[in-house]
Amino acid sequence: PSTYQGIANVTFAGAGKPKRARLDITKYEFDPVVAEQEYLPLAKDLKAHQIEFSRGCVWGACSFCSIQQVFPNAQQVQELPLEELLKEITWMADHGVLVFRILDWEMAAMAKGKPPIKLRELAEKIPP
Repeated sequence: PSTYQGIANVTFAGAGKPKRARLDITKYEFDPVVAEQEYLPLAKDLKAHQIEFSRGCVWGACSFCSIQQVFPNAQQVQELPLEELLKEITWMADHGVLVFRILDWEMAAMAKGKPPIKLRELAEKIPP
């Protein structure tokens, strides 16, 4: 357990096992200093920048999914402010990152036939 101490966003749950804390992404503000120190080196390593514009699950009842165990309040869907995400994408593109991987729970909803509303909103705001 001591190896996890001091790691941001990690809390402990039962038997000293690490468990991620649920962050409130609705208050996210893009910070170019953090982007330069953390996001950019990782994006260059991965050859892409990973983005997420919402968290949470509208179902919370799938027997194959462990999300409810990792994030007990996962049914409370949170949305990252799209204007802040747009700042992040623009900054990353201006710094040479042109591939973005979307890691969003809305993608799972698409598999169930829900339209990708937030993805469409974001795509419409990105300049050509």
